[in-house]
Amino acid sequence: MKLRSDAKTRLLSMASEEIYHHTTIETNRNGKKMPGRKGELSQRSRLNKWEDVSANEMRAIVGVVIEMGLVHKFNVANYFNDKFWLTITPGFSCVFNRDQYTLICSFLHFADISKKYEEDRLYKIRPMII
Repeated sequence: MKLRSDAKTRLLSMASEEIYHHTTIETNRNGKKMPGRKGELSQRSRLNKWEDVSANEMRAIVGVVIEMGLVHKFNVANYFNDKFWLTITPGFSCVFNRDQYTLICSFLHFADISKKYEEDRLYKIRPMII
């Protein structure tokens, strides 16, 4: 149990509560602006399933991305595959299903993109590095 709490402490120390909160706000803002809200996507599009994410889900995304760097699979779908017993990695599908993960990654943002700053080439990630 000690190892597990140490890993959690390390993960939480990678970014402040403020960064997770800010990223959650910007990701939710970006998700609400998606084209499907204007009827530009088919009704069956996965983008229409967007629901606001929480700061805990942002932390989970960071953890899953770190773990994906340690466990190598051919593509993203294989991390969440729980059908074939020989290649199953249950840790990923316990946190997110494939569609949830890809949907959050599709709308992940760190800054308000409506406020472009032409002179600042890092404006999209500036809130994370200040």
